[in-house]
Amino acid sequence: MNAQEGQRVSKVQFLATIEQHALAVANAGLEQT
Repeated sequence: MNAQEGQRVSKVQFLATIEQHALAVANAGLEQT
């Protein structure tokens, strides 16, 4: 695997982590109201 592929994979993982965090925050907000 070359460096460019590694960067792309880590970016995808980073975005997926942010998306999961955003969903968790949204779910918590829905539960509070």
